[in-house]
Amino acid sequence: TDEENKKQNAKIKIEKIRDLLPFVQQTGEGWRVIVIEPAEALNLASSNALLKTLEEPGERVVLILLADHYLKLPATIRSRLQHFALDRISYEQATSYLNEHLAEIASVPPELLLGLSNDMPLQAVEIATSDWFAKRQSFLEDWTKVVNQKNMPLFYSAKWQKELNFSDFMMLLEYLLGDLICVKLNQPQKNIDLQFDQLAQNYNLESLFSLYEELQRSKRLVEQNVQTQLITDQLFIKLMNV
Repeated sequence: TDEENKKQNAKIKIEKIRDLLPFVQQTGEGWRVIVIEPAEALNLASSNALLKTLEEPGERVVLILLADHYLKLPATIRSRLQHFALDRISYEQATSYLNEHLAEIASVPPELLLGLSNDMPLQAVEIATSDWFAKRQSFLEDWTKVVNQKNMPLFYSAKWQKELNFSDFMMLLEYLLGDLICVKLNQPQKNIDLQFDQLAQNYNLESLFSLYEELQRSKRLVEQNVQTQLITDQLFIKLMNV
């Protein structure tokens, strides 16, 4: 539903930051600790609203911003923070964690999940239990049909809008598109259990990079409240038109 899509693509809006100010400014005993996660979800307006608080937080006030992608934070925010980078755990530790926490899907190779998650086990668990992960092969087959037959892009668009919410669909498409580019560049692919050779014959690198650019533009359109149905329809048409 549209409500689901909005929730999936929510940003931390300026109103949420303004709601923090009374808490930050109040006086009293004890420390006040504010945790913002994921910090990358701050938009331009909410980031600007946070700047003064970051500069002068007051006594016994601690603001903690958690980010998977530190460089995605605006430079104005980064310049006002102390940066603590957490070290990655070893591959053996990550594999052990997956084997312990994903016993119910033991048939999925840990190396596949760790490849998709860049060796981050918490994200690997999230991927393994996501709706889109189990549907990769099915989508790859439909994508191949669309581009080979040059027909019915809106049919397949409607089908996948029922199969996955917009956020999961975009995640699925971005992972597969990234691997398709890797195949064309003779680089290792992340989805090691999928075959991309047949699909790759339909695209050159220029068209794949154009698709990737379109996918990123689609994410921005959602933030501007463009209907996800329209965005998905346009993506399937672009997948077909090579």
